[in-house]
Amino acid sequence: MKSKLLPIVECCTKLASNTVFHMTVLIGGSLGLIELIHTRAHHSIEVDVHGYVQQYCKKNDCSKFDYD
Repeated sequence: MKSKLLPIVECCTKLASNTVFHMTVLIGGSLGLIELIHTRAHHSIEVDVHGYVQQYCKKNDCSKFDYD
């Protein structure tokens, strides 16, 4: 009697050895890392002007500037 997991294991093995899958994961992971670094830079005063404005508005009243 064959195991029901065997087709799943075979499918995962084929997927893991697929070059297109590797490139997709590599490109997606790279873009995700870039986005993470970019977003953190926007929240930092030292790196980005938007972070400076955000910190200024936390300390002062910026309600007259409605950017939403």
